Amino acid sequence: MNSRGGVNVVCFLEDPAAAFKEVWRVLKDGGSVLVGFIDGESFLGKLYRANKETSLFYREAIFHTPAEILSILQAAGFADFA
Repeated sequence: MNSRGGVNVVCFLEDPAAAFKEVWRVLKDGGSVLVGFIDGESFLGKLYRANKETSLFYREAIFHTPAEILSILQAAGFADFA
């Protein structure tokens, strides 16, 4: 894994599916996880994508959609989304 941030790590993970599988593996029974990310289809996500080449910070970021994140989480074993 290659993470470069704190709050918005998901967009910098080389393999978010593997990362969430590991989170699922180490999470205690009954535990939960909070996932915060910049929606790739939101105004901000589109703005960041449009300026990726000139951004030192977001140049390598991948801005996922909520559907993509949900699919990755479900494949990792997560359920009961609030």
